[in-house]
Amino acid sequence: MGPQLVVCRHEQNAAFMAAAIGRLTGGPGVVLVTSGPGTANLATGLLTANTEQDSVVALCGAVQRGDRLKRTHQSMDAAALLKAVTKFTGEVDDPDNVPETVANAFRAAMAEPCGASAVVLPADVQAATTSAGVARPVRVPPLGPAPAEEIWRAAQLVHGAERPVLLVGARGADPESCLALRALIADTDLPVVETFQAAGVVSRDLEARYVGRVGLFRNQPGDVIVGRADVVIAVGYDAVEYDPGLWNADVARTILHIDSVPADIDNHYQPALELRGDVAATLTELAKQLSGHRLADGFKSEITRQQRVLAEIDETARTVGHSSVGLNPVAVVLKLREILDDDATIACDIGSNYIYMARHFRVYEPPAVLQRSADPGRQPAVGHGSEHGAPWHAGGLGLG
Repeated sequence: MGPQLVVCRHEQNAAFMAAAIGRLTGGPGVVLVTSGPGTANLATGLLTANTEQDSVVALCGAVQRGDRLKRTHQSMDAAALLKAVTKFTGEVDDPDNVPETVANAFRAAMAEPCGASAVVLPADVQAATTSAGVARPVRVPPLGPAPAEEIWRAAQLVHGAERPVLLVGARGADPESCLALRALIADTDLPVVETFQAAGVVSRDLEARYVGRVGLFRNQPGDVIVGRADVVIAVGYDAVEYDPGLWNADVARTILHIDSVPADIDNHYQPALELRGDVAATLTELAKQLSGHRLADGFKSEITRQQRVLAEIDETARTVGHSSVGLNPVAVVLKLREILDDDATIACDIGSNYIYMARHFRVYEPPAVLQRSADPGRQPAVGHGSEHGAPWHAGGLGLG
């Protein structure tokens, strides 16, 4: 059975749909467009996918090679445009190079940090014949855990801390990392704060470890706990999710960076240790070192207070009615939570509704809420992409 063809009305929406499929399935969403404006219209969608680390491969038409530098219909330097908004762009000048260029585009899109790739295919290259081919599927090789010595050092720092906190980001929200994270917090009492993009990493049965979500503004119960931490264990965290300048005023405190990619050093994000490797494998090894770890009573009391504040925010909102000014947005979000099943998929646009959903709509499996750090106006397309990317979900909802 070949790939499913979904015809779109605009290339930008097609790119957003492909990104939604990439996020939901873990494999690249593929978008196919014509030359000239068809390729140019991909720019915002590909840039968003690259920033948000969603796997996308764009196959872009181009004028025949002989017209490449002429002022003719739909002639443009497509590769130059696409290189600015992707992590890999290849323009094929020889038909024999098509298989290897496409293979490298898929590998780049799937290699962490995931993102967008593009292949530019001139019309005469598409029409030509070739005997070349990729002999076998070429997948991205898996990583192992971080070095054992570094994991041991990280465990000693956590054991010696009075107020350790887990801050979990998008690269800690894939299925394998979720399972490993849940095993870790089930065997310890480490508190977990999710970024908006990592919504759902804490399951229902582990809600006692959940202290809310953080992002955009530093004014949530989770921010209080992160601010009080003397060791922040950042799992799969990326600065685009929540600027470290907003949540880490104390640059001298200890940060442990657990990720498959190196940390982006920032004035407010300078890890004491980087545990680079497969996130799930690293968490599994770290859990062995932290088995049975318990927090100090004083910090446990502070966590309980902030969890109570988190619950009171919702309970208070339930009692505030709608008015002539408009609906009570938190009450609407909480009512949606009552109505929708846990396996529903919600595509949420940027704006105030995004903030309310991110803070108040509890989910227990990522990526049940499709939300991004930027780019308004693409929610309907993301919603359509989720229909094709996750047909097993019971229902879908788009909030724009």
